[in-house]
Amino acid sequence: MAEDSPSWPMDLFMNDRDLPLLELQQGAEIPPPYRDLLVHMREMTPTLEAYYGSSIHIEPLQVLDGQLTFTREALLRLDSCDRVVEYGVLRAHLGLLSPEAVELLRARRVPMGTILARCGVTHSSSPSGFFRFRNPKFAADKFCLVWDGWLYGRRNTLLNESGRPLAEVCEILPPDAQTGGRDESGV
Repeated sequence: MAEDSPSWPMDLFMNDRDLPLLELQQGAEIPPPYRDLLVHMREMTPTLEAYYGSSIHIEPLQVLDGQLTFTREALLRLDSCDRVVEYGVLRAHLGLLSPEAVELLRARRVPMGTILARCGVTHSSSPSGFFRFRNPKFAADKFCLVWDGWLYGRRNTLLNESGRPLAEVCEILPPDAQTGGRDESGV
């Protein structure tokens, strides 16, 4: 898959048969509550922490730790109950981060948004696409759910003060408990 595809960097950890067929969406097409969680110019970590009322940690699934980039596939889990609230793949550009931020990233426990906040890194969030897909195997593998409805996500870039990319992220949310695991169409 090309680097500019909507699923990138997710395709770094999945082979072609595992990749879900993504349908690009406009932000307005994403149903609530996913729209509130995805369609904004904020980072996901504080957005999810506010929504669920709990801090978040990561469970790394796979990591590629290079000299210039650090890429991880991870589940974001609530500290309060260990519930998975996001599947994400992040590729961070190490040369633009402080040594403290790189150390926290390589510790593989703290979400990128928390790292940037702790290290006082001024940055912005720049979502470049929203999508949905159906893939029961993905839902079972990543969220431990029997689910054949829509899953929603976004591609986002975290930019430093100069507008240079600190990290590219693909973020996918599980079905929300407040909607009973159902999207607004009842599927």
